[in-house]
Order: sequence, then C-alpha cells, then structure tokens
Amino acid sequence: MMQVPITTFSRVEYIDAIPFSSNSTQTLPTNGGLLPNDRFMSFVILEFRGRLTMPAGTGPSAVRADSMAALVERVSVEGFHKQRRQQEKFFDLRGADIELLQRLYSPGTFIKTPALSVTANATNDMIFQLMIPFAPQRLPVAVQAGYLLDCPNYESLKLTVQWGDFKSIVVPGASDATWSAYGSASGSATMRVYGGFAIQPARFANFVPGRIWRYSQEVSGSIPTTTATGVRMFDIPRGYDIRSVAIKSGTKATDATAGNNAYQTLTEFMGDIRINLGLGKYIRRYLDHNAIHADLASSWNLASKITGFTTLDFAQNGSPGEILNTRPLIQGPTGNVDLYVQSDVTGAANQAANFILEEWRFKPVFNG
Repeated sequence: MMQVPITTFSRVEYIDAIPFSSNSTQTLPTNGGLLPNDRFMSFVILEFRGRLTMPAGTGPSAVRADSMAALVERVSVEGFHKQRRQQEKFFDLRGADIELLQRLYSPGTFIKTPALSVTANATNDMIFQLMIPFAPQRLPVAVQAGYLLDCPNYESLKLTVQWGDFKSIVVPGASDATWSAYGSASGSATMRVYGGFAIQPARFANFVPGRIWRYSQEVSGSIPTTTATGVRMFDIPRGYDIRSVAIKSGTKATDATAGNNAYQTLTEFMGDIRINLGLGKYIRRYLDHNAIHADLASSWNLASKITGFTTLDFAQNGSPGEILNTRPLIQGPTGNVDLYVQSDVTGAANQAANFILEEWRFKPVFNG
C-alpha cells in the first residue's frame, strides 16, 4: 500500500463544547453541529466537566459498575461520504464502553476523577475523558495513517452525544442528585471537544483513507440468564474484516431511567469462550477471562485485568495481515459460513453481554 508522507496526524486543537442536559441529545453548538471539515482527523477527545451534588435526604445509595462514564448514553459520528456516495455512521458506542476500550487500547490513562461519594450533601466535581478513535489503535503509525477520518470528503459530518442522567451512575433513592457547573453550585455541566488533526492537507491529495466501523450489539433475555453449555451467544457480522470483538458482561440496572443503559455490576458469567468458524470448529478458545488476559498481556503492556470486560483481538501483535477476513464467508457455493461466539453460561437474573466490534469496511485508495 502506498503511504501518505505524514508530517503529523495528532495536532490537538480545541473545537467547542457540547452542552449537557439530562436525557437529551446534543451536538456541537456552532457550524450547524458539524465537525471541522478542512483537514483529516485521527481522533476526538471528549472531556466532561460538572458537579454532581447528593441530596440532604435519602439519596443515592451506591455507585454503579460503569460509574460516571455511563452518563454518556451514546456517542455517534456520521456523515455522507461523497466518493462512496452513502451515509455512514461509523462510530456508535456507549460512553461506558468507550471508557473500557480505552483502558485496553490506549497507551496511557485518561482522567477520571473523583472517586464518587453518595453520602448526604457530598459534592462530586467530576472530570472524565473519552477518546473517539478513527484510526486503528495499537498498530504501526504507517497503518494508522491509512485510516484517518477524511473530513473534507464528508458532507454533514456530525458528532452527537446522547446523555443519560444521574441514575445511570448511581443507584437512586427517594431524593434526586443535582447537576451544576464544575466547581460551582450553579451553572451547567459541559463537555469539551478536542480534535487530533493531520496538518498539511495538500499531502493527502488523491487519497481516500479506509474506514473503520465501531459499534456494538447487546444480548439480553433468556440467553445470558439461563445456565447452559455451548451457547451460541453472538453471530459475528460477515462481509468485512473483523479486527476485534470486545465483550462486556454483567448485570443490568433495573432502576435506571427508561431507555438508558447502565450495568449495576460487571461479572464473568461466560466460560469456555470460543470463536467458531463453521459449526463447532473454533479458531479461538479460552476457558475463562483469565486466559484471554494472559493472551493479551503476552503482546500488550496491560496494568491489570478488567473484571467483566475483555477483547478478542486478531491483530494484537501489530500486524493487520492477521485480521479476520470474513468477506469469503458470504461468497462461494453456499455463501453462508457460520461465524459466532460460543460460551458456557452461568445464568442469573438481569444478566446481559454487550459485543463491541471493530470492523474494517473500506481499504485505503489512491486515485492519482
């Protein structure tokens, strides 16, 4: 693959701030809610700043497993790509899952403070950061450069944040917690938006980068709540390249606001986890999350294992050639080769598993 002569693609600049309002959907307040479209981008960093004050009376009783990141119900990025002539929503993930992914895929630790208190009248001045990557992480820079977000080639490229409320973070009580500006008893919380830009746009002439989709699908109902062996948990989409399938498992909160998603606890109720290619023919097999962590730790410098969250990564050694190519699975005489995650399940009420995909759909193209 030809390479763009990159100067840098991580020049960080402040873009604007997205307003916070519980259980609402918000975009950038300027430029019609659109991201800048004058340069290529490698990532966006979101930084929430606000105060959560506990009531004097009978208020929240505990902090949920997802903690403050669950306040961001969903982040999406989408736009109409002019060369491919199609609308593309290529990033669509919950805030709590973004925070867990960055703990595995980012080389450093993002700010997440303070340790939340639910005692009466407690003031929690919260800051947490979420990274929205467009290029693939933990791969060589030359590979990442081929998958930058080509903002100039999009029409109406929009970043959208769907907010939850305090019940996504803590177990509610008879009295509600309240929001205000960071460090203040008044005002409003907000989310700062920063972009990582590639400079010297002329160097990208005649180049259309590849595009990576990041999205998730949750499995709930009888599958994760019923004890069984060899359960077909999740059908992996076919037709593109799958870099990774991350798995989040635990118990969903039943007292969150309707329409919002919050995990009360993260647990590891899945065992003998396999990726099957064809019926019963596995290409990955781990007896538990500990084995997956050992596999990842053999390639990555991980601080610690994350209970209830892990990733099955096909390029953990830094080679994109190892990515799982599922394109042939929808071709040939039958055009239907099975690809799915199987596991044993230790059932319990309200359990769910969220499967988070990094899917490489389009490859880099030079038109010159």
